[in-house]
Amino acid sequence: GQWEKSQKYIERNRQSARLRGDEGFEAAMLYWDAIIKLTLGDEGEAITLLEESASARDEVMMIFDWLIVHGTYGLACCRLGKLDRALEEARQADRLLSTIARPSGAAYIFGYTACVRLFLELMDQETNHSIHSEIQEMAKRGCKKLNSFVRIFPVAKPFALLYQGIYNNLSGDPEKAHVSWEKSLDAAQEFDLDYQ
Repeated sequence: GQWEKSQKYIERNRQSARLRGDEGFEAAMLYWDAIIKLTLGDEGEAITLLEESASARDEVMMIFDWLIVHGTYGLACCRLGKLDRALEEARQADRLLSTIARPSGAAYIFGYTACVRLFLELMDQETNHSIHSEIQEMAKRGCKKLNSFVRIFPVAKPFALLYQGIYNNLSGDPEKAHVSWEKSLDAAQEFDLDYQ
């Protein structure tokens, strides 16, 4: 029921943005809708929505928006087995993350986590050794960025620890991964967050 309510809310806001001529807000509603579609397993529809969102003019999109678009688009491609396209999106996301010295708002967590999730999923799926090494470095940098984020916005701690644990596990250190995951659960409870 909650996903359906979210989609109705997004559609209502998207129509309102279109009527107002607010291209940036309409693009944001498209990528939020895409995130829901991806969560529900509809990668094809997510890609369609993200392509429409990405067609917005550069001046109405902020770096925060692009992090979400590239991270989520790449994740959808990855799940559809389009690893070459997912890698392109990961490289774009990595470049964008490297330009952020300090996040200006807690909402950046959505962009950061979209990118790190993409890096980790690619790291899990890619078998070409030279490309795998590149992706592993992206994932390592992404986790480091996420840990820096926590110093400014502590509410991101459960996510940082979760993804650090996944990185550790994929890097062959399951013991370290389990420690991170346990700390992640503790942090989620500390911040009273739903943990999925």
